[in-house]
Amino acid sequence: MKKFFVNLLCGFVPSQKKRHEIRRKLLAEPQPYYLGRHSYVGRHFVRAHKDTMVGAFCSIADNVALGPSQHPTDWLSTAPFQYIDWKKITKDQKLLKFEQIPVSCGNDVWIGKNVTVKDGVKISDGAIIGSNSVVTHDVPPYAIVAGCPAKIIRYRFSNDIIQQLLELKWWDLSDEQIAKLPFDDIEKCIQELKKIRKIK
Repeated sequence: MKKFFVNLLCGFVPSQKKRHEIRRKLLAEPQPYYLGRHSYVGRHFVRAHKDTMVGAFCSIADNVALGPSQHPTDWLSTAPFQYIDWKKITKDQKLLKFEQIPVSCGNDVWIGKNVTVKDGVKISDGAIIGSNSVVTHDVPPYAIVAGCPAKIIRYRFSNDIIQQLLELKWWDLSDEQIAKLPFDDIEKCIQELKKIRKIK
């Protein structure tokens, strides 16, 4: 219904650019609380733990699961009747504690399609995870990982550049400051970031 009224309103606006701005502002979906600034997730995204958070400027493709629930492997059974209330097999059954651990996803992370990240894993700033990977261990900053289980293929930048980017934290700057950076030249970008941050 909202879309109908927005389109009706746009029928009275002669400028195509203005119509596009009106539709973008009025029909935009609110950003979920667990997603950082300018981050997005694709279709069929699974975030199993309520405390799993995604940083700023992250690109997460379709069919990604962050911390899908685990099951105990050294108990009597792997079935959840032992630790989930609504799965109990009798009313007076005593439930055991089985802790799920959230995933931590840093800033500027790119996760390809069909990726599963085991609960408790930390994906550091700037990391890339290749499609169809299963991530079972922490991913270092600016590492490119892929496979099942995922392994480090290489790093996006030299160690020196990585350290500078981690110190400069460009994702914390205002949109206006970020928009003026020379994105495609990492060394010039670092120089500009140092000026903004007043670092020599």
